[in-house]
Amino acid sequence: MRLRVIAAALLVGGCTTPQPSAPPPAPVDPRALSHFTIVWSDPAGLDLLSAEGTYLRASVESLRLAAANSNRDAAYPGFWETLTGPAKDYAESFFALGPDDALHGVNRFEVIGVADHDDRLTAGLCIYERQLGVEDTDGRFTFNRMGSHYWELTVEKAGEASPPAGQRGRDTYPQAAMFGSWRTVKWSRQPADTPNPCAGRPTPGVEPGAWPALMPGSRPYVTEDVPTAPNYPGWLNNVT
Repeated sequence: MRLRVIAAALLVGGCTTPQPSAPPPAPVDPRALSHFTIVWSDPAGLDLLSAEGTYLRASVESLRLAAANSNRDAAYPGFWETLTGPAKDYAESFFALGPDDALHGVNRFEVIGVADHDDRLTAGLCIYERQLGVEDTDGRFTFNRMGSHYWELTVEKAGEASPPAGQRGRDTYPQAAMFGSWRTVKWSRQPADTPNPCAGRPTPGVEPGAWPALMPGSRPYVTEDVPTAPNYPGWLNNVT
């Protein structure tokens, strides 16, 4: 009798239908917290579609996205390898600040100064965040970012490979490396004891009165509408 029970158990066990394995988890989006478009303007005349423009845009956007998402992989391919010396120190410290919450809206950048000396480029730019908001639990958005910030980068046009020029398109982020063999040797904000070059400048692309200009001590602006604007110049990935 015992042998029959064992045999029956083996027969039942052998007929068990195998269960399908769980699907692999979806890949994590390294830019999941950045729900904003990126818009550049260039009154200084750098030329956003030049090799220099490509390098500056890709560098600035990389650090901004990495910090906003607290994820090094949010930067564009090859970005971290372009940083040397003081530029690397600053980028690492800025990245370590991490994000507050997911940001929605438009992040604007404006090139306001350029010094191009053949093998070295220094560019100053303003970062405007007043159109970046945080979603509240009731589905509305709070905008409480004031003013503008200044960054200055110094780039060595090292090696033989220049960044690709003519980068413009419908995509928010490039999929390929955009840095060539150039390197960023300095990256900084204005010193604390000097005036902010961006203070008082109107936000480019925003008509006066079209969007609240928050002042120190004012209440945050709360709305159901998030500002929108197409990426400019944007990027074009050759994907069919």
